[in-house]
Amino acid sequence: MLRYLVLLLAVVLVTYSNICTDETGHWSFGIADGVTDFAYGGVPLNKSFYCFEGCLNTQTAVQNYKVKLAGSSPKLVEKKRDRVEQLKQYLSGQIPDDPNAEFCEDATLRADINASLSKVPDPSCKSILNTLLTSVNRPGWCINVVRFDLIGIDGVYSDMNFCDYDAFIDEQIYNIRMALIDK
Repeated sequence: MLRYLVLLLAVVLVTYSNICTDETGHWSFGIADGVTDFAYGGVPLNKSFYCFEGCLNTQTAVQNYKVKLAGSSPKLVEKKRDRVEQLKQYLSGQIPDDPNAEFCEDATLRADINASLSKVPDPSCKSILNTLLTSVNRPGWCINVVRFDLIGIDGVYSDMNFCDYDAFIDEQIYNIRMALIDK
């Protein structure tokens, strides 16, 4: 476990020196270790408001983007994920009725994502991304999909213009992050 924390700290340091952020707006971030697949789309990448860097060789992914929040009192919450523990919960059926509701506040968006996932032709991040892009009509939004096996640390919001959604497909957990980008 110490190895993962040291690796994660290194990723954080590299992230803040190499990926976009500035002092304006409300930024969300995500850092994952043990990445086995990833895809991103929607709004084109731009260092001013939307960045994604992933590498399957190092098994890491880093994402930062400026979110155009709908709420008047935003609070960034740090969310830590241990995929081994989370997978055990899914496989044993020990998950809440709507586990994505806290950080994907829009019930219509959650329902649209859930309905879209049943149309995914094969379980891969690119396939999930393409299905979401064609099924969920959200102009101005970014969509990131990451599958990782170890740990992740995210900065998330409870807001109608932000969605952090974990999908369980074929005994794998895919993290789907969607947000209205603040340009």
